[in-house]
Amino acid sequence: MRKIVLIALAATLTCGNFAYVGATSAQAKDGVVVGKMIYTADKHQLGAVYNVKKDGAAEVIVDTRIVTVPAASVETKDGKLWTSLTRKEALASR
Repeated sequence: MRKIVLIALAATLTCGNFAYVGATSAQAKDGVVVGKMIYTADKHQLGAVYNVKKDGAAEVIVDTRIVTVPAASVETKDGKLWTSLTRKEALASR
């Protein structure tokens, strides 16, 4: 029984590492990292990055909705993530 538990634990840790490695390649683009705050063009906080898609687009939870911010609109300035979209435009682009 103990061997089965150890094998299951090893398999879980291995699968988790593969998922993490896949996510880091998308996260490396333009400094978009899960948990980092994104600011809008009108200088307000949009929200923290919830997920990073394979194409580098950031998913942000805003007012209980998941909003996708295109990678082309995200840039890094002074260590912060900025989008060229306003809050209203981001919410409309769901």
